[in-house]
Amino acid sequence: MLKKLIVSSVLAVCCSFSQAADVPSAWAITWTGFQAYGEYRPDIEITGTFSGVDANHNGVIERSELTTFKILPFHGYNENFLACPAGTFPVVTCKVDSFSYVIGGQLQFIASHTEFFDYPSRPYSNIYAFDSGQGAVFSTNEWRPNDNYRFDITPQTVMTVVPTVLTVPVPEPEGYAMLGAGLLLLAGLHSRRKKQ
Repeated sequence: MLKKLIVSSVLAVCCSFSQAADVPSAWAITWTGFQAYGEYRPDIEITGTFSGVDANHNGVIERSELTTFKILPFHGYNENFLACPAGTFPVVTCKVDSFSYVIGGQLQFIASHTEFFDYPSRPYSNIYAFDSGQGAVFSTNEWRPNDNYRFDITPQTVMTVVPTVLTVPVPEPEGYAMLGAGLLLLAGLHSRRKKQ
């Protein structure tokens, strides 16, 4: 019986480690230096974050393994492109068309955020598009051409991806105490049976 108890405890510990391995990891993106407004602009920076689980253990976070993807673009949005906020005005569409991050290596993605304003007099939309191979584009069909601009990548453009700390739920101390108390109780019962 004690042997079974020890084996069960070891299995429980192993299961907890395997679950911890499936906790999402997170990274921060910094994308700096673009061709914009007719010149190279080293001061333009786009930042973001993403998280994912390498479920198939191939060293690559693929689109299907992504849990969050956020870009902080030019107008202050910081939404998860995998789940747009609910609401009816404006109507918002977010999507990540493709994504691949070789852990510790290259990041590639295509993502967009579209807002549709259904004003009776003049409906219009804003589109924010991000392509790691091209750059970033903001466009509006509100007939204000000065509001349309693009940031193109150049040989000087630098994208850095660094790991960040992802807040994950940690078991409460009470849970560990209950587990310990349960194991002690089982050991006591086993000892008592042995004496009888």
